[in-house]
Amino acid sequence: MKKNIKIVVLPKRKIHNIENTLTEKHSIISVYTPFSEPANILKNKNTEKILFTSFDDYDTIIDNHEEFWGRKQILFSAVNAKEIIDFWNEINSDLLIVHCEAGVSRSPAIAAALTKINEEDDNFYFKNYRPNSLVYRTILNYHFSNL
Repeated sequence: MKKNIKIVVLPKRKIHNIENTLTEKHSIISVYTPFSEPANILKNKNTEKILFTSFDDYDTIIDNHEEFWGRKQILFSAVNAKEIIDFWNEINSDLLIVHCEAGVSRSPAIAAALTKINEEDDNFYFKNYRPNSLVYRTILNYHFSNL
């Protein structure tokens, strides 16, 4: 079902600048790196819902990740895709803000996939960002295999 919703991608540092000024009904998908602190998002009377989700910004397994970072790599999975699709299906907002640390890869991938699911052109995200291909493909595969 097509939604009348605007999707905006932001880096983590900008989410704090706008959250108290939002006048339209909005929801937020907040992506953060595992074992780091999620963004401290302040709700206002127009905040419908917030989803916090955590995964690394990789689209493939990196051999020396654990050696370099001291922990196992956590890739985006069908579990993450399900929580995002469920969230999407539950919200009735005018605006969806999707943010991650830099606002370059993970959040644009989510925004592009949800735009595609919403039967709209997702080219904007591929022209202006570098969407994580694993995130994008997994969300679309999950959605279209569960129709």
